[in-house]
Parts: sequence; structure tokens; C-alpha cells
Amino acid sequence: MLMSGVSNAQCTPQWYPPPVTVPTIADGPIMSATTWDPDGSGPLPEKIFMIANGRVCTWDGTNFTVISDSQIFRNQRDAIAVYNNEIYVAGWFTSLNGVSAQGIAKWNGSNWQAVGSAAGQASFLSLNPCLKVYKGELYMSGGFTTAGGAPSNYIARWNGTQWNGLAGTAFTPLSGAYDMQIVGNDLWVGGEIAAIPGVAGSRSAAKWNGTAWTGASFPYGSASYVRSIGDFNGTAWMFGAFYDPSNTVLIGGLIRKTATSWEVVPGGPVSGGPVATVTSFKMYQGKLAVGGLYLNAGPIVNANDIALHDGTTWYRMLQGIQFAQFNHYVNTMLVYRGELHCFGLFNQVNGVPQYNWARWFDGPPVIVTQPVPQQICAGNTSKTISIATGGANSFQWRKNTQPLSNGATGTGSTLSGVTTASLVIGNITALDEGMYDCVLVNTCGTQTTDAVHVFECVGDINCDHYVDDADFALFAAAYNLLLCEDPVMPAGCPADLNGDELVDDADFSVFAAGYDTLLCV
Repeated sequence: MLMSGVSNAQCTPQWYPPPVTVPTIADGPIMSATTWDPDGSGPLPEKIFMIANGRVCTWDGTNFTVISDSQIFRNQRDAIAVYNNEIYVAGWFTSLNGVSAQGIAKWNGSNWQAVGSAAGQASFLSLNPCLKVYKGELYMSGGFTTAGGAPSNYIARWNGTQWNGLAGTAFTPLSGAYDMQIVGNDLWVGGEIAAIPGVAGSRSAAKWNGTAWTGASFPYGSASYVRSIGDFNGTAWMFGAFYDPSNTVLIGGLIRKTATSWEVVPGGPVSGGPVATVTSFKMYQGKLAVGGLYLNAGPIVNANDIALHDGTTWYRMLQGIQFAQFNHYVNTMLVYRGELHCFGLFNQVNGVPQYNWARWFDGPPVIVTQPVPQQICAGNTSKTISIATGGANSFQWRKNTQPLSNGATGTGSTLSGVTTASLVIGNITALDEGMYDCVLVNTCGTQTTDAVHVFECVGDINCDHYVDDADFALFAAAYNLLLCEDPVMPAGCPADLNGDELVDDADFSVFAAGYDTLLCV
């Protein structure tokens, strides 16, 4: 991502509403979300996949699409992940969009399918599933005891063809594995779980390296348990109930891994509300966002369900994500286009009504994709110059550094979208040639995109960015017709390079110059 101009101002972090009006059918609690970029650094936009109001949906930065008609029963957490370019969903359901799928299903872009054989799926229903892609396989935890017909003990992995258990007998649950998280090169699993037979220190949490388990070896009492797991720059953080060795004194709710053991995170615990709970962690601009259901974060009173931690100190996120009732919480978070997206079940953000989806941004606007040059071709009626951004409060497109306005340009073309992320030039002509850029502003600063050329390439009759033999063949055919008004002449008379309504020797001189140049720039 290139940034051609940045200026900073007094920065005010901000909460934003969702970037789209969610359709009524999906307008409800958002229990799980993940990101996927179909072609990596290619031109296709990165997408958010989510389970919203029990429907599987996607948002690509422009379009919001519901891809499941049936509704998944809402519980504490559903799960969604991308594996082998397919969308996997886990939750409490026995079918999805008419397809029999006992607790887990996948979508290949057009159809829903079961995952594995029906016999192997019979016990995949779970009220608290989790999905993670780790070392080329899809891992699932939840309330099931078999996978692919073999014992799995509440955690299994899918290789695209079949389900398998993990080495040994995995966890023997008390109430199941609550969370999985990849931290560094390991997959951590935690919950209210008994020890893995033969694995020392594996009660409540353990890590898997793809081959074998290693216990967390908590220096805490046997009544301790893990509710959620986070990754702070390669260090495991966990939230739960952690007691002294005698199981009599609760010594902390947030702990983190040290070189040799575990310690209570400094800055104080989360507290307040019916039962102070952390459900999700996400790194954002060097700090760890901690979301859940709580009032206070250490000494910060009324942090309201979310706060930032830098490893030493808590930081307020304005008025947070309030709950007007005690069952509201931040359930999951992700970073998309430079913004922290928070999802869950809530009805207020920063003191004003807002439902289930909120965005936090702290910094100058982010340019995710730069505009690209546009060629004016014969027969074109319009051109659109677009960018993908995050955190911008306002947009202003410019031509040759001069701000543009919507409406007629005075040269035959019209402009629209000059204060949005997409500028449209209608009835475009050669007179619209120039260098175009966009200035983005928020309270933290100003960002200017690269200036890109909107240009006419004389002689490029087929508009493929080259003036070559293919164009010569088209020119020769038009030259033989001569008159632009000839009904056989291609629409727009693209070979009339000097605009005199004839395709003749004067046009050939112009074409020859373009042919010598070859490449349109």
C-alpha cells in the first residue's frame, strides 16, 4: 500500500457506525466473523464473512450479501472460518439451506454442503464451537465426542477429505473447550477441561504443535478455567477464573505467558456487570483490544465492554460499547481496512444507539487500494476511479490538484461522487485528460492518494493499451470505408483520430506516430 501524502492533526479516536445498512433479514446479533482475501494482493477485494442474525453473510467493502436463507440457532458463540477457499460454519443446526449438516457445513461459493459423511457428523452439534485453520488443516472444538466415526474427545481436525482426532486422546471435558487461538507456531486450546492423559500440566489449557500436546502448567488451583485466549504479539493471554493453589482465593481474571510460567496481567482485572467476562481479543495498532461483558477495565470506570491494553496499562475507548441490558456484549473482533470492527449483541456505541456492529479507528485515514490509471477510449460513456479506505470522514477528488464539484464540467462531461470513494466521469472526452487524486480527512489527519493519469491514447483503436498491428487492421478497415457516417463504420468512428468525420491520410499520420510509440502511458 503506497501513500503519497500524509499530514497529522490533533488526533481524536473515533467510533463509526457499520459501513453498510444491514438487510432486515440479517439485522441482529453478529456472533462470529472472519476475513478472507480471495486473491491475496490481487485486485479482488478482501471480504468479511459473518453470522448475522443467524444468517451467513459477506461484505466486500461495497456489497452486503446474505448467503444462507435458513437461520442458525443463536448461542453463546457460533464459528466461521475460511479453509481451502470455502466458507465453513459451525453451530447448533441439523441442516443449512436444505442440506443435512449436523453442526458444521461449508459453502463453495454457490452451494452448501455437509462436511464429511453423515455418519461421521452425527455428534458435531455444539453450543460453543470454535474453528481455526492451523498448519493446513481445519480444527474444530466443541461438544462432540467422535469425528469421522473415531473418538475425538471434543476436538478434531479436517484435512479437506476426512476428519481425524488428535494424538493421544485429547481432552477429557468437564464442560468442554471454550476457545482455540493460534499464538506463534502453536494452537492453544482452553476451557473447563480435565487433563490430557499422559500430558503434564494440561488441565484447563494446553498447546498443540501439529504433532504433540504440551500442557500450560498453570501455577493455579484445579478449579481454575479458561474462557478465552488472545495473542499479544506472539504471547498467549487468557481470560478465565484463576485461583490460588488451594482453590480458595480468586487471584486474577487475565493472565499471560512468561518465559517460564504465567503471571496476572498488570493494570488490574475487568470488573462490574453481572459477571465480568472477556470473550475476544484482537491486536490493533500495537495494543490489545479486550472485548466482552464488563463495566470497568482496571482503574478505568465505565469502560463499557471494551478497552485497550499495551501490556502495562489500560486505555479507554471513549464511552465504549454500552449494554443497556445485562446480556449485551462484544463477541468477536477483526481488523479490516485499517479499522477495528467489533461485533456482538449490543445497542449503544459511545453513548448513542447503534446495534451489533461498530468500527473503531485511531489514526489518519488508511488507503487500502490506490486509484489506477484510466484510459479514455472511443465508445466510452463513463469512467470510474475508485479507492478502498478506512477511517476517512470525508473525501475530495481533484484534477491537477484542483478540487472537483459534482455536475457539468463545461467540456461536455459530468462528474458525480466527488466526495465519495468513487469518482464517476460521465460522457468522458479527451478534454477530461489529467492527473486525478483524492484527499481523505479525519480528525487524526489528512491522507492523499497517488495521482493517476486519466488519458487518451491516440491510435489505440481496440483500447488494449497498445498501438500495434491489431489496431492497424482496424484502422485499415475504417480507412477503406472513409466516411464516419457509413453505416458499416464501427460505432463512434474510433479511427477518426483528428475528429473531422473522415478516416483518411491525415488520420494515418496521427496513427503512425502512435504506432511508433507502441505503449499507451
